[in-house]
Amino acid sequence: QGDGSGISIQSAEAGAGGVRQIGRLLLIRSSKTLVEKLTNIITEARKDLSGSPSLNIHIFTGLAGGTGAGIFLDVCYIVQHVLNQMGLAGQAYTCGYFFLPDVNMANHPTEYVPINGFASMKELDYCMNYDNNGGEWDQQYDGFTVKTSAPPVKLAHLITATDSEGHIVSNAYNYAMHAVVDYVLEYVIKPFVNETDDKVSEENWSESISLSDALNSLDEKERDILIKRYFEGKTQTEVSKEIGLSQAQVSRLES
Repeated sequence: QGDGSGISIQSAEAGAGGVRQIGRLLLIRSSKTLVEKLTNIITEARKDLSGSPSLNIHIFTGLAGGTGAGIFLDVCYIVQHVLNQMGLAGQAYTCGYFFLPDVNMANHPTEYVPINGFASMKELDYCMNYDNNGGEWDQQYDGFTVKTSAPPVKLAHLITATDSEGHIVSNAYNYAMHAVVDYVLEYVIKPFVNETDDKVSEENWSESISLSDALNSLDEKERDILIKRYFEGKTQTEVSKEIGLSQAQVSRLES
């Protein structure tokens, strides 16, 4: 109905139930809390760093569920708002990793997935091309407004589980998650280069090699735990239920 009656919000575990408008409404109503949380996370990440180090922000979301598809653009622009408020906009590089409907369909083969995915892609395409279409983002949130003609992220990655011949790979969801995790971890651990002589410092090179070796030594179960905990944001209890281990075992493997 026009007044919102007839829309049933289920439990938190159900997210927005495939309804993008519900996901967006809940995000906007919680936007002040999100700003506070993002500010704290960025402050903590920069703690004890000297000088003015660059800041790389990676944003991950599906484009077809009610929650992800409903809020992904708002989240990107709220991140920009926080960076502007902290005076870090010029030092930050934001990357978006957007999972296409074929990835979602592997775990949630529901009717709304391709519909939401199509709508999200149209929105993303429009926002990434403000320079050409003359558009802008103009949204009032809880206590602040974001108005800008900047794209939502500086680099958008579209993640698909479809191969070059048009076939969806087996175990599509895990395939896509692993591919993105490998890409981002390689990005994170790449050796730091001295801007003056383009040589990699011995200390940073050693740290990078050690971390890379450690990641490559993980078995499939350990990598699954890493993905679920730090990329899907799940708790140890949630992970333990999904993979059939106790919470204590997950904790030991994680450490």
